[in-house]
Amino acid sequence: MILIMCSALVIPVIAEQENFILGTYKVSFDLGIEDLRNWVVDGPKNSESMDGSYFTAYSVHEAPITESQFYSELKRLGRAPSADAVSISIYQYNSTDDLSMNGTATKVEALLKEKIGCTINKRTIDGRRGTIGSQIKDDHTTYVADWWVENNTSAFVVSTYPWDEGTLSLLKTIHIEKIS
Repeated sequence: MILIMCSALVIPVIAEQENFILGTYKVSFDLGIEDLRNWVVDGPKNSESMDGSYFTAYSVHEAPITESQFYSELKRLGRAPSADAVSISIYQYNSTDDLSMNGTATKVEALLKEKIGCTINKRTIDGRRGTIGSQIKDDHTTYVADWWVENNTSAFVVSTYPWDEGTLSLLKTIHIEKIS
């Protein structure tokens, strides 16, 4: 009886699946956390990379919560909401070349500018081979992941959420699919 009463006192935390349309792709993921997040979708942004290829970029990132949202979340959560953030970008290259032959590690290494405290590994993300890197600076870790969605489309993630409190859940649940 006591066990039943104790289990009734546990409030289930249900993380919310996020869904966004970035260009011609549907992106879904679950950070596995209950903190309120304000999302901003950007794009399309057309540009030219240093190697001369043209691309269109789309992204979704977290914007800071407002002061009233902060106090509301403080009351709801019983703690200050996380100040961590995540950004997900899709790059569609206007090239018919098979760009997937270029390694994803190069982009990850470029973003993690300082090699001190930097670790880079291969990882399967959304069923595809990719690269993830982490860098520790001032006791805070930044994670960067990159993989090819198709021959001319790559996905790029930057997360400051702790590994076991947002980043791992994101990488395990992210799914990117082309929409018609």
